[in-house]
Amino acid sequence: MLHILEYTEYVKKTRTRKIDKDEFLDILKKHCKNWSPKNDQLWRGNSRIDYDFGHFSAIEKRKKGISFQKWFDELEKDPINYPVIRNKSLIGLCGGTENGMKRATSMLGANVGGNVYNIIPYDNSPMVISPVVDLELLTKLDVPFAKAYNNLPNGLFTKVEYTKNFKVPIPEIRKKYERGKKRMRANTMFSESLEHGFEFFISSPCLLIHEDQMDWLVDIRK
Repeated sequence: MLHILEYTEYVKKTRTRKIDKDEFLDILKKHCKNWSPKNDQLWRGNSRIDYDFGHFSAIEKRKKGISFQKWFDELEKDPINYPVIRNKSLIGLCGGTENGMKRATSMLGANVGGNVYNIIPYDNSPMVISPVVDLELLTKLDVPFAKAYNNLPNGLFTKVEYTKNFKVPIPEIRKKYERGKKRMRANTMFSESLEHGFEFFISSPCLLIHEDQMDWLVDIRK
């Protein structure tokens, strides 16, 4: 999917396991009551798996290759404001148009041509949302990351929980985007459109369902 999703090494134990439709429905009913077709949806691309249903568990991965590793290590010392462990997190897009996010997740980074999945977090899971579509792009703007976003009120990320009637707090996120953009010398790479959405991080368990199965899911949850 996005550059930041990719580590330089594979690990032997995958964090996402294949499940069948019955297990998906069982977990959905027990742990994902907050999901609804009317919620703002979360999307992720994945070129490493090719099945209809999956379950993500926050198994720690090697840190080598993580963008802004030291910066994220410092963030994790503040679990109240940043309740997500970076090297255990699942990353995707939210807050954009469905087509825009699907296109971005399947075309950017090493996930070109990969499958696109809808992400369904467990109820009330904490998440953090970045004000840009891909943090990795900041390194391509020739602007030091810390300088671009240092001293922003309430930090870079917006903290949310996956509650009933979940909506991405776009106005709050956009304020941070606008403040950070003023510190960048080359901000043209950041689209003014909300089409592609914002990058989210979550280290709680989640269900994954292939985009081709979404009509079936919507039908049973109407």
